[in-house]
Amino acid sequence: MPSQFGRLKPAAHSLLFAIYHFDTPWMIPVRTLGILPLTYTTIHTHSVRPCIIAHCLVNLANFSDSISRRIGTP
Repeated sequence: MPSQFGRLKPAAHSLLFAIYHFDTPWMIPVRTLGILPLTYTTIHTHSVRPCIIAHCLVNLANFSDSISRRIGTP
């Protein structure tokens, strides 16, 4: 990330992550706010592992929700 962003780098990263998921534009504000704590976690721990684990857990929750809805529908 360019140094011109200064203290706004975490917010810019969160916003870019949210915009990258362009298939659901109504979720951009939610994703931006949801990813912001993970961005600060990465900065604090100097590791992306907590964010990778959180991303996998969110994807797993979405997947299991979609499967349970499909199974429950006649």
